[in-house]
Amino acid sequence: MRSDLRSSLRLCAVVLVVLAAGCAGGTAVRALPAAPDPARGTLQPGDIVKLDVWREEDFSGGFRVDSRGIVVLPRLGAYDVRTEDAASLRERLVRDFGRYLVNPSVQVTVLRPVRVLGAVHRPALYDLEPTSTLGDAIALAGGALPEGRGDRVLLVRAGVATLLDVGPGSPAGALPLRSGDELVVPLKSWVSRNAAALVTSVAAIIGVGITAVAAAN
Repeated sequence: MRSDLRSSLRLCAVVLVVLAAGCAGGTAVRALPAAPDPARGTLQPGDIVKLDVWREEDFSGGFRVDSRGIVVLPRLGAYDVRTEDAASLRERLVRDFGRYLVNPSVQVTVLRPVRVLGAVHRPALYDLEPTSTLGDAIALAGGALPEGRGDRVLLVRAGVATLLDVGPGSPAGALPLRSGDELVVPLKSWVSRNAAALVTSVAAIIGVGITAVAAAN
């Protein structure tokens, strides 16, 4: 029976080691990807130009920038916006709409569609402002669920997946985002999510072993 007790204790030790490893989460974390471009407000392919022309619904709406950096706007046609931000584009549009409207009132908002998935409270596609960061997107999705890894985010950009450390003090939280980015908050390991049940099971095994030894003696 003493050998049974020793076996139970060894099992306990093994389970606790696995539990600690699972809680630590030994996942490889890669380097940060390069920022989208030097000027974070500059329009990028995939961005949405939200155009509001006062009292002109036919000219207003959301218009996507294509892969060449071109956006096609009502009446005005194609615009190359690769070097534009919202303010400079608005100046051009006020001038160009002036050919058709008297004192046009134009508002331009640039939005970047980013999908947040995984173990977050509100997984969805979000249209973010160009200054929004990875941390902003996760916060907008309600943050990680209790069973989610609040210190890890998988960034999928242009088909390339990068696992990032977003724990306290990490620079990844300030990472600028691109249109089309996907952020996935992974689940904690099975061991981490079931730690209480595992500890209870181990305690029960040890208890059975001790009881058996005591009864034999």
